[in-house]
Formats: sequence, structure tokens, C-alpha cells
Amino acid sequence: MIDKQLATFYIVRHGETDWNAEHRVQGQTDVALNAMEEVQAREAGALLENIHFDAAYSSDLVRARRTAEMILLDRELEVRTSKLLREQNFGKFEGNLWSETSHLFDERKKLSEEELLYHKVADEESHFEVSTRLFTFLREVSVISSGQTILIVSHGGIMRYLLVRLGVGSLKKPKFFKNTGYIKLRSDGVEFFLDEVNGLEERD
Repeated sequence: MIDKQLATFYIVRHGETDWNAEHRVQGQTDVALNAMEEVQAREAGALLENIHFDAAYSSDLVRARRTAEMILLDRELEVRTSKLLREQNFGKFEGNLWSETSHLFDERKKLSEEELLYHKVADEESHFEVSTRLFTFLREVSVISSGQTILIVSHGGIMRYLLVRLGVGSLKKPKFFKNTGYIKLRSDGVEFFLDEVNGLEERD
């Protein structure tokens, strides 16, 4: 039975890029998808093929927009883009290997969960700023989409921070979304109800 008061969101992480495969800091650098993404996007499309979507949105970065287009390949649905759905801005660290930059974030190990939410290194966005962008978007769309089901394609970091703000997971012991992993949640623009998390995993 459809809940007429709530909008339902499927928030999907984009497909793989070469920078993902190379373990580079990607952030808001507009890196294209690689050959693996077509396989992943088709798998995600098959997983969601029985879901009727009333609208679709993505980050304006090409890796998210293209993933959304491929998930909706056989559906006549326009993908609208928003900068609010972008990945965290890592500033000057983008393009570097994570292994080359990890020591710059060592001070975070000493911080509390609340301190981590607001902490920044150099010119990066804080976790709070990133997740607030997504909350703002979801609240606005919820108000105009009561009873509808919405596809959103975004990025792993912003999705992870959303879960933490909803009380799931930890910034100190993070888990990570696989490419095309997703969150299903419902909202009326005020309250959020988490229904499903798919593709969240721990890493060494």
C-alpha cells in the first residue's frame, strides 16, 4: 500500500570510475565512468526494475548523471541534476592517492564523533556541510512529491554521512558503499524513515 503522506527515495551510488579503481581522492572532480560502470549500472537497473519511479534526480557530476541515465535506460523519465547532490569537496586533495593523503587526516583519530562532524582539513567541506546539502534537497523534494517514488543517483561519501546523521554507522569506524549500492528511505519533509541499506561494506 502506498503511503500518500510520504515520498519514497532510492538513493544510489554512481558506477565505477578509473579514480575509484586507482583509489584516488575524487570529490567534486568531474571524472567519467569506466568500462565496469555499464555492467554495474545494468545490475542496478535490474535490481530496481520492478520499482516505478515518478521522478529522477542526480548529482550534476557526469559519473552520477550517466549512471542514472543507464538505470533508466528503458524508461521515459528525464534525469534532473542538482549541485546539492555532489560528493564532498576535498579541495586540494582531489586527484591524489588516498594512501598519499591519509597521514594528513591522522589528527581525526583523536576527535569525538561530534567533533568529526564539523572538522575540516584545509579547504575541504565538513561532513556536516555535505550531509546538510543532501538533507536540504530531500526535504524540498519530499514536500512536492508526497506519495511518489524518487530515484536519486549521488555519491558514496554523502550517502554515508546521511546514514550517520540518521543514527546509523559511525564517522570513527566508517563503512563504505559499493558502486551502485543504495539507500531506501521515506520522508514527509520533516521526519525520515530508513527502510533499507544495500551494498554497505567494511574495508581493511
